Amino acid sequence: MNDPIDIINSRVPIGVRSYFIPALTSSVSWVNDTVKNAIYLKDHEIVAKSAIGYLRNIAAQVAIKRVMKYHLPDTKCKEASNNNRSFYFYEFLAENFMLTISQVNYSRFPKEALYRNMLMSWAEPNLFSVSVDDFEQITPFILVTFGVNNGSLASAQLGIPIDDNGKTKWLGNRYIDLFKEPHLTTAQLPAAIIEEPKVEFLNTISEVLKDGQ
Repeated sequence: MNDPIDIINSRVPIGVRSYFIPALTSSVSWVNDTVKNAIYLKDHEIVAKSAIGYLRNIAAQVAIKRVMKYHLPDTKCKEASNNNRSFYFYEFLAENFMLTISQVNYSRFPKEALYRNMLMSWAEPNLFSVSVDDFEQITPFILVTFGVNNGSLASAQLGIPIDDNGKTKWLGNRYIDLFKEPHLTTAQLPAAIIEEPKVEFLNTISEVLKDGQ
C-alpha cells in the first residue's frame, strides 16, 4: 500500500510545508490588524464580527499562493467557487498535484458541499472509487485546512481528502499536522512571502471596504 504521507512528501516536501505555518500565522495577524484599524469595521462591530471568517479566507489564500509561487514558480493559480458561488478559493495547479486551502471550525474538514465541488472539478471520473494503491498513478488533490481560535492560528493540517459513503475523510486516515513538524518562524520568511502578500491582501481589502461604505 502506498502511504498517503509518502505521496504528499513526493509532491509537497517539508522544505515547502515548513513555510505554511508562518505564512498562515501572518495571514491571521493581517486580519486582526485590519479589523482593529479599519475605520469602517471599527464603526460597524456586528459587520466586523461576521466579516472575520471571510477576511481570514482571503488572507490565507493570498499567503499560500505566495508560498507556492516562491517554491514552485510554474504553479498555476486558478480561481474556483462552490456551486452557489457563495465561496471562492484558489486551486494551485502544479506539475503533479493540485492544492487548495480551507478554513475549518473545530474539525479537520470543511463543509461537504465545498469538498464535492472541488473534487468533482477534477478531470478524474474515478476519484471516489480510487484506492490508496491506485492514487499514486493519478494527480492527487491535496488540501490544507486551518483553524483560528482567539485570534491566533490554532490548527493546520495537510492531507488528501476523499469521499467515503457521503462523508469526507483523509485518504488512508493519514494526514500531516503541520504544527508537529519542523517549520519556520514568521521572522525567517523572506519579504516575497511575508511583506508582498500583505500588501496584496491590504489592497484587496481596501477595495472591499470602500465598496461596503
